[in-house]
Amino acid sequence: MEDSSVTPAETPSPLLSVELYSVPSLVRSQHLQLNALYILATEEICQPELIVVDQRINTVKCLVETREMLGDQPIYEIAIMQDLLERMTALTMSQGCLNDGCSSSKNKKPFANCFPMKILVWNCRGAGNANFLRSIRDLIVTYRPVVVVLVETRLAGANAQRVISEIHFGESHVVDSNGRSGGIWLLWKSDLVETTILASNSQKVDVLFSCNDHADWLCSAVYASPNPRNREFLWSALSQTCEAHSLPWLVLGDFNEVVSQAEKHGGAPVSSRRCLQFNEVINSCNLIDLGFKGPSSTWTNNRDGPSNIRERLDRVLANMQWKLLFPEAMVSHLPRTHSDHCPLLVDVAGLPIPQRDLRPFRMEAAWFSHEDFGNLVRRVWEQQDQSLQSTLASFKESCLE
Repeated sequence: MEDSSVTPAETPSPLLSVELYSVPSLVRSQHLQLNALYILATEEICQPELIVVDQRINTVKCLVETREMLGDQPIYEIAIMQDLLERMTALTMSQGCLNDGCSSSKNKKPFANCFPMKILVWNCRGAGNANFLRSIRDLIVTYRPVVVVLVETRLAGANAQRVISEIHFGESHVVDSNGRSGGIWLLWKSDLVETTILASNSQKVDVLFSCNDHADWLCSAVYASPNPRNREFLWSALSQTCEAHSLPWLVLGDFNEVVSQAEKHGGAPVSSRRCLQFNEVINSCNLIDLGFKGPSSTWTNNRDGPSNIRERLDRVLANMQWKLLFPEAMVSHLPRTHSDHCPLLVDVAGLPIPQRDLRPFRMEAAWFSHEDFGNLVRRVWEQQDQSLQSTLASFKESCLE
């Protein structure tokens, strides 16, 4: 097969910020289009080693087939920043993908599904009363988040630190409120996730998350100002953050804006100009709305009848790199408590795969016609020194054997 080169490539790999200087047409057409593939090269460009990690299936087959298809052709000549190379090589080594060109599936983890991180984000509308403490503690016990983002806390200084200490959660980063408005708290369990605060202001906190052998990713916790003019500074800051990195990126919080009239029920019509600005920021930053399950609105004015207004002001956005990193991630709108905003729960791993032991036990009609079924029931029932619960459990296990 004839080899062709592109210098430089017009479309770099969607997962890595790299420049491709010489790419065989076969590889470019059939492999660079698979967004879930990581492709690395060693520093010795003359004879680069191909390392492929398919996060969706995490098997050896893709690696073997790729090598067979390439044959003796030159593979890649790639210029990669040193820190990116080290990070990705460490990830590949930790998954056991480097073994003289072979890969073992032992001790491997499905990349996204085994990452049990949950993020709770909530506009609590003030954290300075007993109702807030009771509500946040209940949320933490019920949903077991690793990271908690609280916005519009309306506390600063020693008062903020006092309330945070009473939550008993872990490490924290605080953006003080401005009087009785604003405030962002980022809380995390330091034994489960490493954090690096990259930037912080009154409307946004950028944090880099690292957890065990998983790739680093960026999270921006947002509390958009109720003042439309001040929100324009946030839109600009998000655009600058997007231009400054190529990491997987999650953006979540209270944006104080809707994307269309469909996200507002009741009250005056939305501003078309402001909706357009918000949509332009989302599109220019290559962000995707992760959707949700639960009520469609995240805020209400708590009035009855025709005066009731409901809007979707809180949301979770992510770029394609983050979505590919955690394809099963799911967002839930939780029941409202204490605040006029409902909490949002981001489950990075998505719904867990049901285990056999968790499925309800059901009798099969065909079992009754089996010649040994009566003996099985008699044998289990006549076992000595067993409670009724233990007897039924033994019967269930015997039926499933």
